Amino acid sequence: MIAVAAHAPTRHWRHISPATRTLRIALVSTQRSWSGGEAQAHLLAKGLRSRGHEVNAFSRQSSHFADQMATDGFRVHSFFGRGRNPWGAWQLRHSLGLFQPDIIHINDSHALTSVGIALTGQRRPACVVSRRVDFPVRLAHRYRLWCDRVLCVSHAVARVCANSGLPSNRLQIVPDGCDPKRLEHGDRRRGREAMQVAPHEKVLLTVARLSDHKGHSYLLDAMPEVIARYPQTVLALAGEGEQRRPLERQTRTLRLEKHVRFLGHRRDIADVLHGSDIFVMPSHLEGLCSSVIDAMLAGLPTVATTAGGIPDLLGAYPNSQAVGTLVPPRDSSALARGLIDVLSRPDHFVQLARRAQSRARQLFTVDCMVEETIRAYQDLLAEKAPVLAFC
Repeated sequence: MIAVAAHAPTRHWRHISPATRTLRIALVSTQRSWSGGEAQAHLLAKGLRSRGHEVNAFSRQSSHFADQMATDGFRVHSFFGRGRNPWGAWQLRHSLGLFQPDIIHINDSHALTSVGIALTGQRRPACVVSRRVDFPVRLAHRYRLWCDRVLCVSHAVARVCANSGLPSNRLQIVPDGCDPKRLEHGDRRRGREAMQVAPHEKVLLTVARLSDHKGHSYLLDAMPEVIARYPQTVLALAGEGEQRRPLERQTRTLRLEKHVRFLGHRRDIADVLHGSDIFVMPSHLEGLCSSVIDAMLAGLPTVATTAGGIPDLLGAYPNSQAVGTLVPPRDSSALARGLIDVLSRPDHFVQLARRAQSRARQLFTVDCMVEETIRAYQDLLAEKAPVLAFC
């Protein structure tokens, strides 16, 4: 974890930790649609509430995030657009003033600008920003000016932030987390029936939005070599996105129609995971990748690229043992070799998957994410505005 400077207590005074009181957290999102970042914010909000903290959501009008938070009983403060126009900025400023949060937790970079504009000229509470992508920070001065801590989901994201000019003492690594309970009732038979695969077929599964940076095209290019060795192999692609039609054309060009299933958006992901034999993540840009965490928790052997924070998940460090197969991004031949290796040595990779499952349960659950986030809040409040009492 990137070190954060500790607050030095004043002599003759004792520090009263923020851990001794309930925190009021404003969770801000400007996204209209629902993606992994919004799912993580939703899980965080529920985890904070279950630990006695008060969470209010601040979100643009008519967004999936606002609807879901309201459905789960959170108070939602809406603002017009992304909150940058005069009316939206006033709404955000007014509602934050009424709530008086201890912490403003910003869930996307656009929301950072919105909050910064809204609170210009005002006393700003302690502010943290979640950073989940591993591409360079645009307009890094916003982070230096308007936030006190950047919660990076991986070492790779933290390195990118530091290289973009953000002070290292403001960077803290807090990985995303997944809920093991949602995978407990997955059923292999149901999953295979849903994917329309035969009992003798081996299923390779990818769960990801069909976007360019997820690398599906490289995976499709790898499949002919895999199928030449293991003809009873099926690739299942769960997810939707703007690349679906190009990927379907590529599938036809490669004559893979009998071996590729486009599953679309799934609500039965636990069944689909348990119905599969190998998980594949071919991304060439990735902050962390919660889908890999899900696969680890489900006990699936995993083949993935070294993009972004994926090595954090699979333990690929000089002094630790990797618990999955890692290959370079944008390398279809390496991806094919990795998949063939797993298919040819199933017993070895099942044992490796069990170690991956144990690692995920220890380090990458929702509870871990919530506890690390609370610790970041408490460290920041102790540093920024310590409460002192005469000793």
